[in-house]
Amino acid sequence: MSEISFSDAVDELNPAQTAAKLGVSHTLVVKLLENGTIDSRRVPGDHQPKIAPADLEVYQEKKATGRRLIGEAIE
Repeated sequence: MSEISFSDAVDELNPAQTAAKLGVSHTLVVKLLENGTIDSRRVPGDHQPKIAPADLEVYQEKKATGRRLIGEAIE
């Protein structure tokens, strides 16, 4: 398990912020978190999962790669 520095924790996003950043619904983000598509962590005493910016970038890169591969396949 890696340590999280205070500065990393400050930059973490909640599901609503993540949804806004991705331009999708809060419900979709919750589903992506529940099925592990986007990594997150739980903080004791906080009911919302926290999403690290790096984990959001990983998700966005995977999604972009998938779109690119689909585009290449249909050309």
